[in-house]
Amino acid sequence: MIEEKVKNGILARLDELEPSFDKYDEQIKQGFSEPAFFVRQIDGAQEQKLGQRFTRMLMFEIKFFPDPDSLTEQAACQNMASRLYESLVYVVQGGITYKGLRLRHEVIEDVLHFFVSFEVGMMAEKEPVPKMEKIELEEHL
Repeated sequence: MIEEKVKNGILARLDELEPSFDKYDEQIKQGFSEPAFFVRQIDGAQEQKLGQRFTRMLMFEIKFFPDPDSLTEQAACQNMASRLYESLVYVVQGGITYKGLRLRHEVIEDVLHFFVSFEVGMMAEKEPVPKMEKIELEEHL
């Protein structure tokens, strides 16, 4: 599934960015350790193009929870947003590069909410056409 590939690519980029931080992608469990990232897909759409081609649009939210013992949580969120802008321009997964689009962020109650979209070009599989069996031709003069 393309959504899982892109999400795994985002998680890999976050691991490169901050290997020591925990990363969650399903749900945030009670008592999780901070600082941490939480990644989830929040929106998706598909648009038909020419023939069998279509574009799938995927929007992800990356939440960053800074260290709660820090006195500069707001500054930590802004700093991480700046780093995410640089890191999520391109995400590579399985040898395929996905380009991050419409990157934006907001900080709400000392939690960074970072949004990034990806547009993935795809092609639908063609239905198999049955092959013609034998044909006999007769020629008369």
